[in-house]
Amino acid sequence: AERHPDYPYAYVALGRVWREIAQSRNDRVALSKALGALEGAVGSDNSSEALTLFGRALLLAQDDATAERILQDATTKKPVEPLAYFYLADAAERLGHYPVARQALLDYAVLRGDDDEPRRRSAEAARLGDLSLKMQEPAAAATYFLKAADHSASDATLLARAADAQLRAGDRNAARATITNALEKDPNNPLALALARRLIPARHR
Repeated sequence: AERHPDYPYAYVALGRVWREIAQSRNDRVALSKALGALEGAVGSDNSSEALTLFGRALLLAQDDATAERILQDATTKKPVEPLAYFYLADAAERLGHYPVARQALLDYAVLRGDDDEPRRRSAEAARLGDLSLKMQEPAAAATYFLKAADHSASDATLLARAADAQLRAGDRNAARATITNALEKDPNNPLALALARRLIPARHR
């Protein structure tokens, strides 16, 4: 960077190194250096990669509003850095922009392609379920929680959360079936038992 100050990618690389140091060591000085390097870099290198790195550093600095704006810009550049969508979801969720966060996660999954790690797929689907509940879309949330459970067969809690979402959506029959499935996997699951108690009177009406 000292020998070629007009070469912007040198500052992108520096920013990447300083951000990784800042994150691993919780080092505010390194974070300040990362922000300085990346802010200078994006002035002349507005690639998706550079903008994504800058957005990640801003998230680390808890400047969520600026991070969201920068990461949205990163998703418009070609070739797009897939992680721009992943971190855009983080920024948007922190700000309560749940539709933006959910769509960003969906876009990230499309760009990333199939993930063969069941635990990661389950966690991503559960996060989509959480965002759907925050958007007051319980039917969509139930679908995502069921998908999460498919990738985590032993997790009765995800099935119970799906049943709770189905109940919120007004689909009692589906909720009963899902609760039954959850209790078969874990007869002592607290959420499933609580939901079962709520639905038992309905069976006898």
